[in-house]
Amino acid sequence: METTKRQSRRTRTRSKDNVQLSTRDLKIFQALHRHRYLRSTFLEAFAGGEHTNFLYRLRCLFDAGYIGRPSQQWLYANAYYQPTVYELDRKGEDELKSRALFTHQLRRSVADPGHLFHHDLMVSDCIASIEIACMQMGLRFIDAEEILSRSTLDRIGFSIGSRRLVPDGLFGIESQEGVILYAVEADRKTEQLTERESGGSSYDKKLKEYAALIKTGAYKEQLNTKAGLLVLHITVAEPRMKRMMTLSGASRFNLFRTVPFDAFDRGRPVPALLTNPWLREGHAPFNISGKSS
Repeated sequence: METTKRQSRRTRTRSKDNVQLSTRDLKIFQALHRHRYLRSTFLEAFAGGEHTNFLYRLRCLFDAGYIGRPSQQWLYANAYYQPTVYELDRKGEDELKSRALFTHQLRRSVADPGHLFHHDLMVSDCIASIEIACMQMGLRFIDAEEILSRSTLDRIGFSIGSRRLVPDGLFGIESQEGVILYAVEADRKTEQLTERESGGSSYDKKLKEYAALIKTGAYKEQLNTKAGLLVLHITVAEPRMKRMMTLSGASRFNLFRTVPFDAFDRGRPVPALLTNPWLREGHAPFNISGKSS
């Protein structure tokens, strides 16, 4: 009996044919440029196409070296029961650069990317869910590349005196109410909330830095914008979110939501991040879609 060798999801096979890139392939590369990591289900929502053929195309682009499958996702047994996570690989990055579609490095510079994989995936899941929901609602999503192209910055991050405040993500939404920019901070309960006597980073310090950035309007000059800036704080448990809200004090620009660890395990976007209101300390909830709560 003839048997067929099953392809490994972890390793590339030698591509026999040259890949002729399509417009849809470029959409895939651009989505992976905007969001560091994307599950196949999210990529399908961005690029479209028949499901089985789309998965086969992702495999072809992976084998050809245009997109990668981060090795960190295979550390957990249930990874093989979930949609595969992809990232932009060297050939895909070079293709975008050749077409002037990649002008800013949007990835955070980290010494150990593997250590931050699930944090960065959480950020990508959340922001990509918002972008997909914007597409469905007819709102214009403004990605970090576009924001930086109009600014004096060469990468995501704000100068506050001698320090640099680097959000986990940056995007904007244009609705009937106008344009609002959003910095994103994702918390997986790994950062201490208040500063120890010995010093070091803390969430409280980060809240104070955002307060200085926004209240002084310093971000407007750095981003070359007149739009308002709000901060989306996403954490994994409600008790921790409430502690963060207490630390922030009454604030119009700090918005809070909880997203459980398993929220994206089935690989589905969460449109409620756009459509449902975010909480604020001392003020009414705020809907980032521009619709009244």
